Amino acid sequence: MDCGLYLLGHGIYSVDACLIPFLPSCRWTACVLPSVVERIRTSTSFDAYGNINSQYGSGWCFCDSIQNGSLSSKKYPSYIPLHLEEVAGHFDVKRVFPTLPYSLHTEYSYGKRTFQSELIQKYPEIVRANQDGIPQLWKNEVWAESFAAFLMELTKNMPTPSVIEIHPPFHDYVGSMREFIEIYQVFETQIKSRWQETDILSENRCGSRYRGGRFLISTAPQIKELCAWIESSI
Repeated sequence: MDCGLYLLGHGIYSVDACLIPFLPSCRWTACVLPSVVERIRTSTSFDAYGNINSQYGSGWCFCDSIQNGSLSSKKYPSYIPLHLEEVAGHFDVKRVFPTLPYSLHTEYSYGKRTFQSELIQKYPEIVRANQDGIPQLWKNEVWAESFAAFLMELTKNMPTPSVIEIHPPFHDYVGSMREFIEIYQVFETQIKSRWQETDILSENRCGSRYRGGRFLISTAPQIKELCAWIESSI
């Protein structure tokens, strides 16, 4: 199955410091830490300290410091120029106003959304897919089509996003990686029909107020499974 998805690792702490050992085996994978965004191209990987592994290629990495495999929060170094800014694109956002090439950080399902904007009301499948106000991402293929349309409308009259960051579903309604990929591909087809050069990155998630299921992509083994799915489609 053809899949153009990349993997975006969010925060070493979110996978109990187990993400880093898998990065070198996933040559198109990179680790991006909170508050900082990077542009990821294929054939880029990083070692256990966040350095580019040159045998696989080159790229940019702008991240908080990693010490002994764990996250150490420090002020972003002023001497390293940002190539992208992260722009919020969750379901309660009405408009975006990027000032640089940007990464659109889409809904991540930590807590409740109001779903009250005129924009989101255009997409009833997204509005319906929630549990006590917490979005249920990737509920079905119609949801995936609506999600793509929402992002296009959200960024209307704005530059094309360089990166779209997406997040996994909960396992109580999407029970397998195959099911997720099949739903995701509907979204990718819609996005790539307009934005051929935009990279789509899947970010692992751990931690939510949602009750009933866990994130499908959270632990190191789950990340490795997603890596295998992506690699098999290359």
